[in-house]
Amino acid sequence: MVPRALSGLIERADSVAHDAAQFAQVSIAARGLLALERLLYDPALSGYDAGNYSCDLSRAISADLARMAVAVADEWRSEFAPELESAGGAGSRYLDPREAAQAIYTALDTGLEWNAAQRIGRPLGSFERPRPGRAEGWRSDRPLRNVTLSLQALRDLAHALSDAPTPTMDAAFAEALDVAARLDDPAFAGVESPSGRLKVEILQQRIEAIRAAVASEIGVPLGLSAGFNSSDGD
Repeated sequence: MVPRALSGLIERADSVAHDAAQFAQVSIAARGLLALERLLYDPALSGYDAGNYSCDLSRAISADLARMAVAVADEWRSEFAPELESAGGAGSRYLDPREAAQAIYTALDTGLEWNAAQRIGRPLGSFERPRPGRAEGWRSDRPLRNVTLSLQALRDLAHALSDAPTPTMDAAFAEALDVAARLDDPAFAGVESPSGRLKVEILQQRIEAIRAAVASEIGVPLGLSAGFNSSDGD
């Protein structure tokens, strides 16, 4: 969908790329990081000069991403963070502070699950059919970097959720990040060889170990468990 949507805009030299308000209504397939990566790294779409329509389109996508990032950050500070802090109060979507903590815990567990099952699991595919081309951001060598940054952020979120000591969880995060730092395979292309696949599988296993440690040292003491998330469907 992404290359088709981008190619359509490029072929028409659609003026939407020059109007931020209109561009915000464009199909999601032609917006966001996936679309920008195609325009920057896909040989079929990236061969353009400054001032070319594709260059203008890249700038439009970047500006749109910046706009959305600011909007999300502003809404978090002005609306959602105060709502978490006032859980149980009048008008809050959360009945009590425990329900707010449950939402954060679910986000923590979901992030870890996504790293293991999607960011790593998708390119792993099966032993008979590895799928490195399904790795997130493989054209720009981002797969491993994305996992690393996510783990660092999730570690900080875990510490914010609980004030109690979490030695097992801390060790699990440290071990996973150490494995990631030593993995010389930024795009997970090595999954096509048995030895390369094993190294990526080890990282996946270390992330699953973090999930178990989080459940034991944060979930159990706080009486929390992962609730439904967007990947659960209906």
